[in-house]
Amino acid sequence: MITQCCIAELYKIGEAEPIALAKRCERRRCGHIPDPLTGHACLTECVNVKGENKHRYILATQDENLRGEMRLVPGIPMVYIRRAVMIMEPPSPATMNRREELERRKLGGIEAMGKRKREEGDEEKAKKKKKGPKEPNPLSVKKKKPRTEAIAASQRTVEEEEVSGPEVNIIGEVTDSLRRHKSTRRRRRHKKAITSGGNETIPEENEQES
Repeated sequence: MITQCCIAELYKIGEAEPIALAKRCERRRCGHIPDPLTGHACLTECVNVKGENKHRYILATQDENLRGEMRLVPGIPMVYIRRAVMIMEPPSPATMNRREELERRKLGGIEAMGKRKREEGDEEKAKKKKKGPKEPNPLSVKKKKPRTEAIAASQRTVEEEEVSGPEVNIIGEVTDSLRRHKSTRRRRRHKKAITSGGNETIPEENEQES
């Protein structure tokens, strides 16, 4: 791409070969015709728009003064020819500073986003967290017996006590069940004596037992 002012400058020089080469390029309408500017001024206005390379141009020029001015504007790649070799200049200090600033902004945005997500996650965890005592492990809790089985088991124990009679422990002491058994026998015998007229005498064995 070449500007209209640069084409007009080549016509002033009058060299046929550069003019023929320039005609193959796309012509950039700079708006300075019919009063063309110098190539230096025209390229400066086209590339440097309010201190920025707005149109993202790559500047190709042999003008060292122009390249020196464009190094102050960040983000302008520049190309020139030296001994028939095309050379691309390394990034200027202004470009490097702008790149570091953009990276810091990106990293700051990523850190802020991560911090905000962590805070939201902590708030959700706090909401989900239940207050109060924790429930016991269901695997370690003893299962409750049904009520019918408990009643049947108690009835079986009562029947077994009535059939087996009084219990005596290993030492030979009288247990509570033995005392209850003796008291019931005593009441039965007393009732039997009353019903027979009160003349019946209690055997000595019973007196000794009592």
